[in-house]
Amino acid sequence: MKHLLVGILTLLFLTSCASTRETEPSPGLQATSTFASDQESVLIDPAPLKPVSQVQKSALIEEIRAHTDLYHSAMLAEPGWIHLIIRPDGSNTTDITRPEAESYEEGWYLLDDQAQVLSAIESLVDEHGNTVQTFVYKNGSWWDVSGGETIVRGEPNYFKQGDIFYQQAGRLLEQGEKLSSQTIYRNCWYIGEQYTISDGNLLREAVIDPAMGNLRALKIWQRNANAIELVSGIDVLKEERVTSPPAKMVQLLEETPDSK
Repeated sequence: MKHLLVGILTLLFLTSCASTRETEPSPGLQATSTFASDQESVLIDPAPLKPVSQVQKSALIEEIRAHTDLYHSAMLAEPGWIHLIIRPDGSNTTDITRPEAESYEEGWYLLDDQAQVLSAIESLVDEHGNTVQTFVYKNGSWWDVSGGETIVRGEPNYFKQGDIFYQQAGRLLEQGEKLSSQTIYRNCWYIGEQYTISDGNLLREAVIDPAMGNLRALKIWQRNANAIELVSGIDVLKEERVTSPPAKMVQLLEETPDSK
């Protein structure tokens, strides 16, 4: 009888996990100008791709478009500072509430009302929490704080990634490629909606939280003879609007020489 009761309770728990509302955000994912996950890393294997009808294609593309529109209106509509922490390359860790468990990138970005980056400070932090390198973006150029010199890097483009994925998905679907969509949970916590699109070689995957339209993860996979390998990707650990960066970061920005 005791074992039967344990079995019933276990079944009820698993059932409640599976039946969690797909649109219910987990704690820390409220529809505000702040996105901060308290859940596990979202390194997700690409879902099996399946053909969809023209009606389904249109619906899925509109769904992705709605996410990106929400993100623009909720996070990017007004000028100001955004604080961002990401883990590059989609590295697999078990607890993203401790970003120091692996290396990560932390940045502060000053945006205009068109979501263009005017200034930025980016730091590379190792697994021990030590800042390895810091870069400042000012007047269209990057300054390596550690090396004391101007370096060649592209413009900060994270805030365009949702739009880029939407455009890629739309273009590939017009060419008749396959698309997959599924809801992602981790330990019964709702993570977001995963969209995967393929051109037959590369699989592009985005995990989006519809509460804010924020990216949770962005991956590119490549099909090889016997496997699918992760080429590049990021896990988004935190994204929030802030009044200003810490005083130390503001000082770095002010002390960076004008290169133009």
